[in-house]
Amino acid sequence: MFVRTRGYSHQLIETYRQGDKVRQRIIANLGPYRSVEKALRADPVRFAHLRDIGKPASVDTTGVVAPDVETLKAEVKALKAELKEQQIKTRSAASTRDAFLIQIKNLEAALNTERDKTLALGSALANAAKRTRLLTLPV
Repeated sequence: MFVRTRGYSHQLIETYRQGDKVRQRIIANLGPYRSVEKALRADPVRFAHLRDIGKPASVDTTGVVAPDVETLKAEVKALKAELKEQQIKTRSAASTRDAFLIQIKNLEAALNTERDKTLALGSALANAAKRTRLLTLPV
């Protein structure tokens, strides 16, 4: 790990290999301070976890036992399962909503058809009434 400095901005960078290539990832943005020490002193709570990088995961510097990798993996697996379940529920809700929208469109189409039939029937009745009046007019 190393600190990359650009102007007054500092970043803690980790270097690792991915296949044959060397990659870098930003572990923390330390912010716009004149030195790394000032950045760490400015916000000790935010950067407390940086003191423990490179130390065994089983013991924290504050005396609190940190979770081991297997525990974290189990938590990640549980969270992924929960996310998948939520996605299934969301898809199910979306398909139910889509089914209701299709039903509404079908009912609107049927309603429009019935309205058109009613208008046609009303028009036919009005025409029949006109013809009837014309036939019964006194001469």
